Amino acid sequence: MSYTSEVTARFGDRAVLGIDELYQLFALPPEIDLDTLTSALVIFLEEYDIPAGSLRPDDSMCCFVDPPRTKNPISWFFARSSYEFRLSELSYHLGKARHRAGLKALPAWPATIRDYVIAYAGKDQPAMSP
Repeated sequence: MSYTSEVTARFGDRAVLGIDELYQLFALPPEIDLDTLTSALVIFLEEYDIPAGSLRPDDSMCCFVDPPRTKNPISWFFARSSYEFRLSELSYHLGKARHRAGLKALPAWPATIRDYVIAYAGKDQPAMSP
């Protein structure tokens, strides 16, 4: 099983919510609109094939940041490569969005999907963990 299929499998059994229901569930600050939420979450569809409606605000970013463990060094190398590439895409889109908002890079990686969306929207979330 590839790294991306392991990540995708974590979200596969969830009901896919509609975008309006998802927007309410995320309970974002009022200045973050539906289009911004959609733009932030479409990155997960492009990189991991996870529909936006399968993501939840309290989902940990760890499954996107920490590659799966393996006992085989060769498979670890390939999993690590895939992990690094997709993580760099998440970081790139986040950095690009923050640059458009005139903000510097985050001091710590967002802890949850909701934190990622807020950071993507150009807002700083005070309670972000490394």
